[in-house]
Amino acid sequence: MTQHNVTINKDGKNYTLAVYKDNSTGPRPESYREDMLKAKHFTTENDKENFYSEIKAAAESGWDFSSRWFILNGTSEGKLVNSKTRSIVPVDLNSIVYWNAKLLSDFYRKINNTIKASEYEIVSLQWKEALTEVLWDEEVGSWFDFDLINNIKRKDFYPTNISPLWTGCYDEKKTEYFVTMVLKYLNKTDILETSGGMPTTLRSTDEQWDQPNAWPPLQ
Repeated sequence: MTQHNVTINKDGKNYTLAVYKDNSTGPRPESYREDMLKAKHFTTENDKENFYSEIKAAAESGWDFSSRWFILNGTSEGKLVNSKTRSIVPVDLNSIVYWNAKLLSDFYRKINNTIKASEYEIVSLQWKEALTEVLWDEEVGSWFDFDLINNIKRKDFYPTNISPLWTGCYDEKKTEYFVTMVLKYLNKTDILETSGGMPTTLRSTDEQWDQPNAWPPLQ
C-alpha cells in the first residue's frame, strides 16, 4: 500500500491517498504501435517516457481512455497527450482502498487476529478521514477527484464521484446528510434525466470513456 500513495496537505495536516501509477518504461506491449505514434507529439525521450507512464496508469484504472485523466490549464480539456493520470487522486480508487481495509479488518476479527484487525481498522479510518477532508465538497454536495498539479478539486461530473456511498466511506452518523446532499447534486446536474443511461462523463471526446458512452460498471 505504499507504491501508489501520495501525501496531500490541507490546513496544516497531511493526508495519505492513492493514485494510479506506473514506473515501467516504454509503450504498452499490447498497444505498442499506437503508443509510439502518439508519443511523436513529444520531442524528448523523457517526455515520451512520462507519456507512456501516464497512459499505462490510465489503463490500470480501467478507464482507457478518458478526459477524466486529462489536465490542461487546470481543466479536463485537451487530448490523450495531455494525460496526467498519476497526478489525479480518484474518488473511486480511494473508496475501494478504504473498503478493502475495512473488509480485511472484519475478516481478521472473525479469526480472532485482533492485532491485524486493529491495524487495518486504523487504515480504514485514516482513509475515510482523508477522503472526506480532501475530496468532499460541501458546497456542491459531492466528492471530486483531486488535481495534484494545480492543488484543486476537479469538479467535473463522473458517476464515480458518489462511490463513497457505495463503499460506505463516510461518517455513518451523517448518512442522511450525505445522501441528501448527493441527491441534490445529481438533480442539479440533471444527470438522472439522461436517456440511454448515465454518461461516463459530460465531455465529448474521441475517447471511449467519455460522453455519450455509458458503461455498465458505472450504472
